[in-house]
Amino acid sequence: MAAKAHQAAVERLANLVDMADKKKIFEEEEIIGRTGELQEAAEEIVDKKR
Repeated sequence: MAAKAHQAAVERLANLVDMADKKKIFEEEEIIGRTGELQEAAEEIVDKKR
């Protein structure tokens, strides 16, 4: 379960980097916001493991 969640988070981060690289994301704030979403998801995974 945690491995799948980890893999999903890694894929989301890779997609974010790819989108930024391809100029589909133009605003720094949008990148920061999406990174914050990933952080929240990671924290939820850690909390569930406790």
